[in-house]
Amino acid sequence: MDTPTDLSAHRCVAFSRMRSAQTWHFSKGEEVEEVTITASLLADQGDTLVEYAAAGAGVVMMPEWIMSDHLKSGRLIKLLPDWSPPSIPLHIVYAASTAVPLRIRLLTDFLRRTIRSRNLLPR
Repeated sequence: MDTPTDLSAHRCVAFSRMRSAQTWHFSKGEEVEEVTITASLLADQGDTLVEYAAAGAGVVMMPEWIMSDHLKSGRLIKLLPDWSPPSIPLHIVYAASTAVPLRIRLLTDFLRRTIRSRNLLPR
């Protein structure tokens, strides 16, 4: 598989709660491709989609951190390594206050350290 358009010839599993579940977007430098996939299976849980893909149900597009254990074990392989899917922002939401509670600061510090140490963010 060389380009995202090659995905149209493969079975795919997709996230059912997204309006664009069957339209996947990729970029490589300045080049952008949009491909319409035919989902052979839809689910509303990312972990479920990853398990189905690892069991051979089809190609899945999910953040690497959700698939990291399967990628490390070889149950899943990364396709199109030169292409990147859109970034997904991560937000921590808490009530506005003049002083951020210690438990919130500890949680955000822990998440930052964990995400960085496990190399879960795209480069």
